[in-house]
Amino acid sequence: MVAYRFEDSRGGECVERHLAGLTGILQVDSYTTYTRLAKSAGANEVVTLAACFARVRRRFYALHVN
Repeated sequence: MVAYRFEDSRGGECVERHLAGLTGILQVDSYTTYTRLAKSAGANEVVTLAACFARVRRRFYALHVN
């Protein structure tokens, strides 16, 4: 499932509210709130984070060009 939810802020409280009770795989960027959400005690213990590989690819490309 793909879902888009919009807020006026990217603050951690928005992320936690929207993803409360989530189970499964969550593909995200490197924003630390996602890691905190997946590892928080007693909450979302069955969330697996999947990295965004577009960012990784850009970094490898930058190394190649330089």
